[in-house]
Amino acid sequence: PSTHNITALGGTFDHLHAGHRILLSSSLLLTQSLVVGLTSPLLLQSKKHAELLQSLEMRTRAVQEFCTLFRPSVRVRCVEIRDVAGPTAWDRGIDALVVSRETVAGAEAIATLRAQASLPPLEVYVIDVIS
Repeated sequence: PSTHNITALGGTFDHLHAGHRILLSSSLLLTQSLVVGLTSPLLLQSKKHAELLQSLEMRTRAVQEFCTLFRPSVRVRCVEIRDVAGPTAWDRGIDALVVSRETVAGAEAIATLRAQASLPPLEVYVIDVIS
């Protein structure tokens, strides 16, 4: 059975690869509903080789298709994020966060934002993805 009502994770999810699939799969196993924050194109403008990145629409479609294939019973909502926190900074319904080892600092920033907003802390899962 799922441990959480709503779990969140975020990232660029460009050219969905094995590391992305591990993060998504782990998240899908924890929850009844998943919020996937996809990094806004505005935040990616200064990224190296930004011109090679897939569009937000393509990245969204790839995430949704994978999630539906892996665990169709989980409701998946993809949202565009324009900062590190996205809806985790204000959505009281989110109760868990999945991050990779490389993005633990983001989870710490989100914990601070939630505390400042008097929101309950998130249970954080760190997935050690091998590049």
